[in-house]
Amino acid sequence: MTLHIPDRWLERAGHFPLVEQSKHWESLRQWSLSGVYRVTLLSGATVIAKCSGGKMKGEPDLYNDVLAPLHIERPCIYAAFEDETGCYMMMEDVGTDTLESKPSADAFLQAARQLAVIHRTATSFMKDGALAEEAFHRHYKGEDMFLDDLAYVTSHPFFAGSQRQVLERLVLLFPEHLERLYSEYPVTFVHNDYFPKNIIVQEEGQGVRVIDWTNSYLSPHLGDLYGLSQEAAAYGASREQMLQAYAETSGLYGNAELTLDWLVRVGGVCWFIHTIRWILDYGRHVISGSEAWIGDMLLDLEELTNSMSR
Repeated sequence: MTLHIPDRWLERAGHFPLVEQSKHWESLRQWSLSGVYRVTLLSGATVIAKCSGGKMKGEPDLYNDVLAPLHIERPCIYAAFEDETGCYMMMEDVGTDTLESKPSADAFLQAARQLAVIHRTATSFMKDGALAEEAFHRHYKGEDMFLDDLAYVTSHPFFAGSQRQVLERLVLLFPEHLERLYSEYPVTFVHNDYFPKNIIVQEEGQGVRVIDWTNSYLSPHLGDLYGLSQEAAAYGASREQMLQAYAETSGLYGNAELTLDWLVRVGGVCWFIHTIRWILDYGRHVISGSEAWIGDMLLDLEELTNSMSR
């Protein structure tokens, strides 16, 4: 914990009245693309101070354009300011315990239910026309974009041998599944980083809260549920339990377990190819060592590809 105000925040204090009311700044995360502090005010209350740079500085616009119109629960932004160095926000502190720091089977199941609430709410309000057309098209990721991601990844010189063979098989199998996804299922909201580090565990009986919406977009895929279910298995929540918790809460799929399993697998493919492209095209230049993540991703992608050919 530090008593001094970080220089970048002190320099912009005129845009953030709460800076002058602060007494402690605790660093929570300092990455190449973002920095997060928990700020204790003179009153004893706490807020979060977050700075994001590069391609990650669009969170306030996402709040205003998508999250608010779709009535998706999110931390309140008290003040925001953007300049050439990044986007600065002071926002609600929704809790100290993440699902990463305080994992349990029950909390993972709660996170699956909360994801279903997000999807159900987003789909409902979009059907009612709550989202402006311009905002929809700006944040929508269509079928052609995922095919473009796959073509980019498959042709990239980073891959060779068995990894390239996996991608080439996916090129043959994936388009049919993607077409079915986009023609038969409603567009919803994809958090795109729905992992334990971004899920806050509330006091017992109060569920979970979700943070860090920077990379979110609109699509029908359920890649968020795929990633969360993969993490949950290590803490006693099976894939079947996670999908059941989601299905019971969503009301969208009822007990169609085979269909939901398919949706989650297709969503996993969407998430992997989009994320691998992001790493190759941008992430590896700003996050040291991110290329090393790709090997494990390809192993999971191979399993998903095999499931499509059964």
